[in-house]
Amino acid sequence: MIQDGGDQYITKFDEIRSHIDSLVKPWRSLKEPTGIDALKESLEDVYIHIAPNGAQSGGGTGVQAEITEVQRHLSGMTGATIAAYKANFLGVLDDVVDNLYLLAANSAAALGAAKGAIEGAQQSFIEALEAGTDAFNSVSGGGAAEFKLAIQIISTANSVIGAFLPPQAKAVSSAAGAVLGLIDKLAPSDPPEKSGAPGDYPAAMADFEAMVELVNTTLRDAEDDIAKQARDCYTTTCSQHQHFDLSI
Repeated sequence: MIQDGGDQYITKFDEIRSHIDSLVKPWRSLKEPTGIDALKESLEDVYIHIAPNGAQSGGGTGVQAEITEVQRHLSGMTGATIAAYKANFLGVLDDVVDNLYLLAANSAAALGAAKGAIEGAQQSFIEALEAGTDAFNSVSGGGAAEFKLAIQIISTANSVIGAFLPPQAKAVSSAAGAVLGLIDKLAPSDPPEKSGAPGDYPAAMADFEAMVELVNTTLRDAEDDIAKQARDCYTTTCSQHQHFDLSI
């Protein structure tokens, strides 16, 4: 083997393996999104308690049921003190509770989007590895003549957002008194399917590098949009704090 120059092939294969390992290495440390469900459960404890179900009909649970009871007991009371209390406190309770409710619901939806993006990226990365293998095999004559890669990161994230939003949030978000709407589906879209038939090894390696970078970029775009929507929600809360807090 050494007389035939085999050591050169060994060195080259080591270089190729090292380069591929460097591309894959960041994905080895990507954490599983399993902790997101526990965070969602803590948010559920919040928005279930302040959900506006039955607030207008005397039913409901949690905070809204108590608000309804207060409104019922004070409905027949008159006078300057009661009028001031109703205008400055009781009259804004629904608005405050609705917006606090949407804060929790939006946080849950953002977590859902993040979980979906990571899971979609994990699957897309595996498919990129498989497509890269096809690309290398095609130039060696040992596999398919063409590779294909369809990334589904944004679409997976968007499909999870609705599942993380409680049904009542959709009704509350359309109410006139609610400052916050619901988190929107992510603005970027998944890139079109990438395919091709590399003519040689450098082209196959370039295709593989491009596929990995495409998965990385798409996940980064998804995370940037989720972060932007979360920041917008925070900015709204800070700039219109009177809709989220009570001035006694």
